[in-house]
Amino acid sequence: MNASTSCWVQAPKIAHLSLNTIQSCVCLADLHADGDYKLVIGDFGTEKYGIRLKIFKGFQVIVDNLLSDLPSALISFNNENVQPNPSSLALACETTILIYKNLKPFYKFATPPLEINKDEAEAWRQAEVGLINATQLHALLMELLHKLGVMELTTRSQKFLSSKEANRERTLELCLQCELVHQSTITCMTTLKRSSPEVTAIDCIVYATEYGYVYCIDTQAFTVLAKCKIPGIPVFLHAAGSYDVDYRIFVSTREAEIFKIKRDMKSVSDPIITMPADIIGMIRVGKQLVVACTDKTISFFAANGKCQNKITLNETIRGIDTLTYEPRQYIALLVALEREVRIYDETSLLDKEKVNGPVNWIRYGQFGYEEGALVIGTTYGGIIVKLFRRKANLEKRIKESDAIQAQSQKISIPRRTQIYIDQTRRERENARLMHQCA
Repeated sequence: MNASTSCWVQAPKIAHLSLNTIQSCVCLADLHADGDYKLVIGDFGTEKYGIRLKIFKGFQVIVDNLLSDLPSALISFNNENVQPNPSSLALACETTILIYKNLKPFYKFATPPLEINKDEAEAWRQAEVGLINATQLHALLMELLHKLGVMELTTRSQKFLSSKEANRERTLELCLQCELVHQSTITCMTTLKRSSPEVTAIDCIVYATEYGYVYCIDTQAFTVLAKCKIPGIPVFLHAAGSYDVDYRIFVSTREAEIFKIKRDMKSVSDPIITMPADIIGMIRVGKQLVVACTDKTISFFAANGKCQNKITLNETIRGIDTLTYEPRQYIALLVALEREVRIYDETSLLDKEKVNGPVNWIRYGQFGYEEGALVIGTTYGGIIVKLFRRKANLEKRIKESDAIQAQSQKISIPRRTQIYIDQTRRERENARLMHQCA
């Protein structure tokens, strides 16, 4: 698309900030309830500087907090019924969720500990009092590993079993200094409305852990409201509905399976969708669940898991996001490729926009005082911002693409039957008789 027909306007500045992050650790939030949306990034850091939480006003860093653990997910949420209602931040790091309010640390929520296997606890107790040495402890834990599986062992046992034989004694000393707890690392996180679908209504936080547990927590008392177990390691989450009425939580796993959790479910055993390749993105566009995979395909599913459509692209997909533009009621799919961002209305391509750099991740939302902004992170650590053109007309493009698709579709011509052939032969032989007046 050229500049005159593109849906995007390039922001006047491209920032080279040496950022190292992923899409799940980026969000746009109105942190002061003044309509000025800030860019929030959980930065993994580099060799020169550590892991940090950075908040940008425009391209200027206004908050730069050091983090002790690597972040895995970052979201904004509402937990107050006041007007104006500033958003709070939730940052998942290892086994905790750090809550920030008014740009300051507010609360630290730890994932509930799981039950420790009795045989594992007894093995560590004997090691602590000196009844067994490191070699004997390693043998006992290896038996439990084969019997229970790695996911049922504590992180202390996993760390000890992964150590080399030469360092086993030193590793045992370090492990005994830590408390024996069975906690799981948080892998992904999203929000679910508590009782009202309004944008400013109170949210619940939904997060999943590496052991396959999905939790829903109250953002006012920070207590667990619901818990469900799935057979897999969660990667992406999407929640729809409201907790007090009815809800659906879609969970994708590393095994390319998607599970659906309904209200009052304690466990789910069977997936509703199984993809042929690894899942790299899962979002909701309208009423459809959109899934992007490493085989360069984007699939559209109904809530019951039935595939309704599919796109196959020629380039590697870097990420997907939902485009919503409230002033004109637009809802569409954003697809990031290596050096291009596209807008789709299901299978209809509406717009292409070239990007001056290799794309690493994208995040769409309100930025500053703009209703629609696309923040693009490059593999070099830079940020490119493109603003959605206020006069962009996606409705016209949808109609044009539908017309082109209709013209390209082949007409279904019925097969010639023997009855049809006999009838046409009779009409040819008796043409004059057929058209004579009675």
